[in-house]
Amino acid sequence: MPTSLYGKAYRKLSGTIGTTNTNVAHGLGSVPDLVFMIVTGSVAGVVRLVSKDATNLVIISTRASTTIEAIAFE
Repeated sequence: MPTSLYGKAYRKLSGTIGTTNTNVAHGLGSVPDLVFMIVTGSVAGVVRLVSKDATNLVIISTRASTTIEAIAFE
């Protein structure tokens, strides 16, 4: 179940992103309105949100094995 902040459901996610499209399940049940991402690992590529749907965020990095944390708001 998503956590709520000011009436907006959100999920905190983490994953390892590569140089090809990587699906990260967000679990909100609808398409997120807003996504924040930050690189947390020692391999720091530039990350980009390619697309989003009711199930996944699709993220890509300029470097392999880039670890990120993201917050997706419904």
